[in-house]
Amino acid sequence: MAIENILRQERTNALFSVISNMITMLTASVVGFFLPKFVSVDTYAGYRTFMLYVGYLGFFHLGFINGIYLKYGGFNYDELPQKKFRKYTRFLALFQLLIQLLLLTVLFCITGSDIVSPILFVILYLVVCNLNTHFIFINQFTKRFRLDAIVQLVQNAVTLTGLGILIILRDENYIHYITVMFAAYITVLVILLWKDKELAFGKAERILENFGDISDKIKHGFFIMISEFMGIFVVTFDSLIVNIFLSVNDFAMYAFAVSVVTFMFQLTAVISKLIFPYLKRVEESSLPSLYEKMKIYMILFSSAVGGMALVIVLLIPLILPNYNDSGAIIAILGISVIFKGVQEMVCGNFFKVLNIEKDYAKVNVFALVLSVVSDIAAFAVFHTPVSVAVASVVTFVMWLLVSDTILRKKMNVSKSWGYPLMITIALLYYFCISIDPLVGFVLYYLVVAVIAAVVWKKYPLFKKAPPASLD
Repeated sequence: MAIENILRQERTNALFSVISNMITMLTASVVGFFLPKFVSVDTYAGYRTFMLYVGYLGFFHLGFINGIYLKYGGFNYDELPQKKFRKYTRFLALFQLLIQLLLLTVLFCITGSDIVSPILFVILYLVVCNLNTHFIFINQFTKRFRLDAIVQLVQNAVTLTGLGILIILRDENYIHYITVMFAAYITVLVILLWKDKELAFGKAERILENFGDISDKIKHGFFIMISEFMGIFVVTFDSLIVNIFLSVNDFAMYAFAVSVVTFMFQLTAVISKLIFPYLKRVEESSLPSLYEKMKIYMILFSSAVGGMALVIVLLIPLILPNYNDSGAIIAILGISVIFKGVQEMVCGNFFKVLNIEKDYAKVNVFALVLSVVSDIAAFAVFHTPVSVAVASVVTFVMWLLVSDTILRKKMNVSKSWGYPLMITIALLYYFCISIDPLVGFVLYYLVVAVIAAVVWKKYPLFKKAPPASLD
């Protein structure tokens, strides 16, 4: 009976996680579509610049948070060593505060009195950002999904309320929009410190007494952090190129397109928080067959999500005519949802579970180099945002290809029909987006539905997993 209660509670918590992720995506869609509609292009560009550079803040904990995640990923909350975790929390806070002060000094030396910019607010956000990440990771790997869901709901409520008030007031100061985001994250930190107080307050191990424990977490987490950072950089480098070298208007168009595609990325990740804790508890012998099955179904789900680009392109002239130029970029980047979904949800988690973080880092370094070279080359030759978008899609394809090849080799999975499946859907997507929009939309989802039915019949999701080698 106790086991049944535990399973029921875990299912409920997982449902909370999925619902909170969906509400987060709803918030992102509201912000993504309503903010550019009611503020100027310049205001939107300032806000998106802040959001772009905030994504790089995870680099500054140097993998410490990831090292904790790897070490205690199979633990429940009541099994965590509290005194040790209090030490981790205090070290992280002091470490991030020191880095923040150094970055502020550097920024002041570079800009002088003209220090107010989106970059200033990115630096001010550093401590809060990485402390939030620390506690959020703990709640996720200990499977406290209900708490994680509540935290997300509160953050979304604060964000929507604040932005809604600014939009109603027709406020054109991007700093005020950034301040709303900052207030939301501060609220989240207060809640996390309260709910995880056993890991933040009270008697703790001394930081310098056993510093080897901290350095060990950095040592093991550094490659994961670098891998994730490289992954973020791969995803955002195209935006960085446009932000630095093209006009504010071009960046606003590109940033809006990326926000639409990012929303679709988030939609493919509605169960992302459940995957790593689940895989961490799976028998190693089951991983090869599970990998292939997860990959196939992720391709299908991502294909269904990516097809949304077909209809979004139609709606932009009606809803946001000032952003018509973003339509071509969305059309090109839409298919990247498939490759990004499989790479992040499946490949990334299996690299971690198999403890081959160095291979993970190498793959992401390769993807980063390819992204930098291809994006710069595309911009140098064509000088257009569209060419940078094309280069980004190529990077996503190669990134997944290399990741999948390494993982299948590690798990002795000799064959996979994921490749022909992805190629077929990619060709279908670009064909459908090149013909009559309504016909293309219907044709795309009709063919994807037929493919999904065939896959379901051959490899049903809720029956025995397919063998490791799929013919």
